[in-house]
Amino acid sequence: MIKRILAAVMCLGIFLTVSCAEAPELLNFLPEATDANNFDGREIRLSWSSYTSAADYAIDTPQYDAYIKRLSDAEKNFNCNIITGEELGEINLSLDVMAGAYCVDIVLGSHMDLAEDKLMYPLNGFDGLLDPYEEKFGGLRYLEMGMVNGIPYIVTPTMWPGFEPKGFVLAYNRTMFNEYGLTDLHEYYENEIWTYDTFENEFIAKTYIQDRNGDLIIDFGTDGTDYYQCLMFSNDVHFVKVASDGSLIADPNSQAFRNALEWGQNLFKNYGDRLEGDMETHDQPEYRNQKMLVTTAYGAQITTGNIAYNDIATFETGVMPFPCGPDAEYGIWRQYTDPYGFSIPITADSPESAAMIIDYVSEPFEEFGGDAGLFDYYASNIFSTELDAKIFIEASQEPYVNYIGRGDREMNAIREGIGDITVNPNLSLNEAITKYQSILTEAIEKYMIPNYKAVYGE
Repeated sequence: MIKRILAAVMCLGIFLTVSCAEAPELLNFLPEATDANNFDGREIRLSWSSYTSAADYAIDTPQYDAYIKRLSDAEKNFNCNIITGEELGEINLSLDVMAGAYCVDIVLGSHMDLAEDKLMYPLNGFDGLLDPYEEKFGGLRYLEMGMVNGIPYIVTPTMWPGFEPKGFVLAYNRTMFNEYGLTDLHEYYENEIWTYDTFENEFIAKTYIQDRNGDLIIDFGTDGTDYYQCLMFSNDVHFVKVASDGSLIADPNSQAFRNALEWGQNLFKNYGDRLEGDMETHDQPEYRNQKMLVTTAYGAQITTGNIAYNDIATFETGVMPFPCGPDAEYGIWRQYTDPYGFSIPITADSPESAAMIIDYVSEPFEEFGGDAGLFDYYASNIFSTELDAKIFIEASQEPYVNYIGRGDREMNAIREGIGDITVNPNLSLNEAITKYQSILTEAIEKYMIPNYKAVYGE
């Protein structure tokens, strides 16, 4: 029985080098019954990684209720018992799976380290039970988020509210903009001039505000690693290019890459007194306490968390895409996104049953428009204007996969090292690029190019 009171289970993603065999062949764990949907009371254990609560849905929100109802419906449909949340007890997903121990059948979260070590089942191997290429999982561009060597290991229920690519947009305090007589950022969007130059020269350069206590209000706050990745993809940085012979090759040091990072670093060099580059990404206390005008915000925070949700927020939030860089095509709002969705560890007790549960629960929620789309729900329940809803949805249409966080500790060093550079004008951008170029090239060849071939072809 699914309990209404659930505790988030934070599963550690530990980057360890392990020697692993290929994932075992699927075994027939389905009950021998006339009705293949009858699991005969079997327990299915489902774990999630979350910053808020179930499936990143805050408790006592319509999304949370719809998710819990869907799990309850799955229990009835398959005659099974889904164990989740606090009912799971204490688990350590990565260590348990690496040790070959059974802990859960389904994971909702991001554990590409396990997929890369072949400790997750390839999801294209469940013929007739789960089709990762179905529309509800978003197609190849979305599947790329959870691919290793072109094979999908994670599927995302992209038609659920908040499960569009879970990348970053900008949230701004529209209440404070109105209070201090600032130009609403939507005007720049509507006038089709939302670029790096506009963000810097029309907003940052002209905005220096003190509150009633004489304290400076921060114009823009972010985290270095998130900022750096937003910069890259908003300027159409790919890291892969087509060679003269038609093959795909690594491109770790393009001019678009340098232009984005240089602009980002110069913004902190010129206006550092009114910017914050070391913000807690999933908390943003300065923004929530109205000490900050604009912040980078994770998708789930906008739709269900502590920023825009109407029943929680104490002020009106507006949404904007990250501004368009000089090397990108204007009007195509690209954002980076991390893999986040359902996967099946190779220690699962019932992988086929798990695949059928994933397929069932990933259907669109009828409470939010079903497969007709989420615009009406967002416009009526989440955002204060229809334009905010339109922008939020548009910003999810061109997801760029975050490969920089994959692999071993050296790959994390790239993300953190270059990210630190972008918010610290005293560090050398050229030195950082040179330092990490060979590691970045190796990672592009190992992680990105095989997936590019599967998604875009040779």
